[in-house]
Amino acid sequence: MALNESGRRASLAVATPEGGAFFPALHFDDLPASVVSRFREVATHLPDTPALVSPGVVMTFAEADRRTDDIAMAVLGRLDANEDGPVATLLPHSVAGLLGVLGVLKTGRPVVPLDPMVPAERMAQIVRQAGCVALLTDLGDSSVARSTVGLRPVGTNGSNATAESSVNPDALLAALAGGGPRHVLDLAAAAADGARWIAANGADAVWWPQPLVDDPACIVFTSGSTGAPKGVVWTNGTFLCDAYAGAERLGFAPGDRLALVLPYSFAAGITVVVFGLLNGAGVYAYDPRAAGLSGLADWISSQHLTALQTTPSLLRSLVGSLEPDQVLADLRIVTTCGEAVYGRDITALRPHVPPACTYVNWSGASEIASLGFFEVPPGTQPPAGTVPAGLPATGKEVVLRREDGTPADPGEVGDVEVTSAYLSAGYWGNAEMTTSRFTPLTDGRTTCRTGDVGRFEPNGTLILLGRRDAAVKIRGYLVEPSEVEAALLSSAEIAEAVVTAVAHPSARNRLVAYVVPAVHGNTLSPVRIRRRLREKLPVWMVPTTIIPLAELPRNERGKVDRGALPPPPEAPAVSARPRTQWEIVVADIWTRVLDLEEVGIGDDFMELGGDSLAANELLTLVAEKLGITMPSSALVDAPTLGEFARALSLAQQSGPRHPTVVPLRTTGSRPPLFCFAGAGALALGFHSLARRLGDDQPVYAFQAHGLERRGVPDWSVARTARRHLEIIRVLAPRGPYLLAGHSLGGLIAMEIAQQLAAAGEEVGFLSIMDTYLPASLRIESAGSGSAAGSGGAAGSSKAAEDHARGYRGRLARFTQKLLPEQRANFTSKATLKKMVQIPLTGVVQFGGLEQFDVFFNHGRLLERFYRPRPWPGRTLVYRSAENPDPEDAWSAFLTGSHDTHFVPCEHFYLLREPHIIKISEHFRAEIDRVVAGLTKTGRRADEGRLTATD
Repeated sequence: MALNESGRRASLAVATPEGGAFFPALHFDDLPASVVSRFREVATHLPDTPALVSPGVVMTFAEADRRTDDIAMAVLGRLDANEDGPVATLLPHSVAGLLGVLGVLKTGRPVVPLDPMVPAERMAQIVRQAGCVALLTDLGDSSVARSTVGLRPVGTNGSNATAESSVNPDALLAALAGGGPRHVLDLAAAAADGARWIAANGADAVWWPQPLVDDPACIVFTSGSTGAPKGVVWTNGTFLCDAYAGAERLGFAPGDRLALVLPYSFAAGITVVVFGLLNGAGVYAYDPRAAGLSGLADWISSQHLTALQTTPSLLRSLVGSLEPDQVLADLRIVTTCGEAVYGRDITALRPHVPPACTYVNWSGASEIASLGFFEVPPGTQPPAGTVPAGLPATGKEVVLRREDGTPADPGEVGDVEVTSAYLSAGYWGNAEMTTSRFTPLTDGRTTCRTGDVGRFEPNGTLILLGRRDAAVKIRGYLVEPSEVEAALLSSAEIAEAVVTAVAHPSARNRLVAYVVPAVHGNTLSPVRIRRRLREKLPVWMVPTTIIPLAELPRNERGKVDRGALPPPPEAPAVSARPRTQWEIVVADIWTRVLDLEEVGIGDDFMELGGDSLAANELLTLVAEKLGITMPSSALVDAPTLGEFARALSLAQQSGPRHPTVVPLRTTGSRPPLFCFAGAGALALGFHSLARRLGDDQPVYAFQAHGLERRGVPDWSVARTARRHLEIIRVLAPRGPYLLAGHSLGGLIAMEIAQQLAAAGEEVGFLSIMDTYLPASLRIESAGSGSAAGSGGAAGSSKAAEDHARGYRGRLARFTQKLLPEQRANFTSKATLKKMVQIPLTGVVQFGGLEQFDVFFNHGRLLERFYRPRPWPGRTLVYRSAENPDPEDAWSAFLTGSHDTHFVPCEHFYLLREPHIIKISEHFRAEIDRVVAGLTKTGRRADEGRLTATD
């Protein structure tokens, strides 16, 4: 059966959001010559409309057009005419990265966007296989690069901070080992060079390449069946056809704001870019892999995004992270792609989107680009099971063939073939593979055998039933087991390996690896195998289940009998994410030992692949990092993460330890770093930071007195600082002192710095980490006019009246500090309960998370009575995406040298990986500076050591 669905035609012109002239919509029968010519046309009609946005930066269409001209000019100037080949980009998932891709497109050469999240060796393999002649990346300081490229700051959740680049090309260049591109260009320098050349010679002097519809525009690399990635060539026509489908089937037009949460180095991600830009919509880039899933909902809401394109697995994670009544109010359409999606996913989504929001299942493949769209309009019943692939896109003719090559009837299963003039142009540098999948037709179109099987509903809806070969989608990425097998067999310890895929309608697809050790009788540790695979493969290609075997079953011909492999164990049920701080800290250790990406509180250590060696490593790390010695039977008595975290908490409370300070590392010759937790937070929250700072850096962390053991807490920031300072002077009788505080801990760290300075001691380094300006400043500012000035000339009665008015003003401000900031909350039972509990803080031990809440409210009260004083010393300031203060809020109080860094995450995630990695690098550089000063002057700080028995 064949079907060619034209569907609705986009109008020839639509009104622009800026008013005035009409915006020319794409027309399928008259597509532009290239992506570049269409982008210039859009920029001409929508010059002031935001085109590219990422946390911290924004760029309009006109600015993006100008900046990408600069980049393209510099790239063309570096390449000789005889240097024929693509240009790779290694740039972050941000405005800067998208500028780099567009700039290369303007050179007329194919662009090869690399994903910074994959291992360097795999990136190097892609660069070599593509024969890239140049690499465009970020070689310099990210803040300088942004300034040069011209990224304008934009508010993010109340912040005007600028997102930092996380790209480091050193690992890729080392992996290439001199065999890479001849030219390595810095994005910032390229933009500056190109701008200078154009300014000096005039825009009319620039000759721009004029690519045509059939010219290659981009090479998208996917997993290959031979163990090597395969590059799929997308032409300008491939992109333009998809852009038209985005307008016709998804309604993208000026005024839309598209969330780019899929990596633009992959087919679906780069398609989202053209969906938006070539239809006059803005593209808003946010990378949940680097910035964290927890901030995605806030990003969607704060930027008023209208469209979300994601994978089903990411959508499930997003929906699971939302509060029951949380609605992403501006979304008009949500699409998923990359793997099977189910009706229950749409049902779970609907409470969190507006009633008029449409869901669309968007299907496709790298070889054919967009295939079909299945729309579930608002108010309609979602499909009971798997959501269909939908009606084929305009210009895509789909035929299902039986094994004998004849067309299948409706309802009959057949192999999927797609015919179009706008498919990919085949595989880069591999004519044999291209011929095996693509067949040119006399009418100029091409037929592609996709390898999928499917069937047509009577109404023409296409239902995909899976792949004919062994490939499988994992988290939206197509993975071929043979590539994973090749990585396994690269280890000398593994003699044979077979990788299979397990698919289940109610659970994620997963890979299962069966391995035979090279030394007969050895049992390979699944943890060790996963750890080695993570060094070679992206995380989604690492099998979640690894089964060691003495030998592989074989059939009568000596081939591996896959049907005789032992069935894999059932996938563990998805358990809740860690919630308490003990669970978070323990999960960090478990993921390190087991080499997993995440662990739930109900996950069992042994079921996750742990063995006796891994158990010993776990107990050793617990003793080293947390100072708690557990027996070898601990994992028998408490096998799940939640049970093990509770066992550690009880052991820590019953064992001898200091009530306010936790030694995270006591060894090392450098001056100790003293860290201060926020309101209600455990000192263990600094565990990841201490681990990242190295074995030579002592680290001690402080928490509120009475938090874990009954005790009367301090009722002011100054008293808290004095209590901590007494211990600090024992640990380090002399400076220079290194101080860091998160949230309320930042105020405590500042106060300790003031008290040390007043005592004549040196503070070498201070960091305040996502510390908000105290509410006391807002309250005092609001009430500053309530007290009258002096009235000596008016007599004693006037003075008495002024005194009474001043007393009333002070009493009003004091009362304000005690009452809720939102006075309407005073009638809330929850608010009244909090107010009753505050006097009991520390004296009464509340259970579970309630203990955290009580101390959190206690801390809020402390900061409302605290007014910071100017600090003249060196300071590092970190701001999360949730920080409500202006970017320069602390400048009035930090009168000395200070740097402000934006961290794209939630407030409580700032101390967790991956965000703590960059912060720890900053800390090491600052501490190196302090140590260098000690060496230069011949001074050395005396250091005390606090043990678990003090």
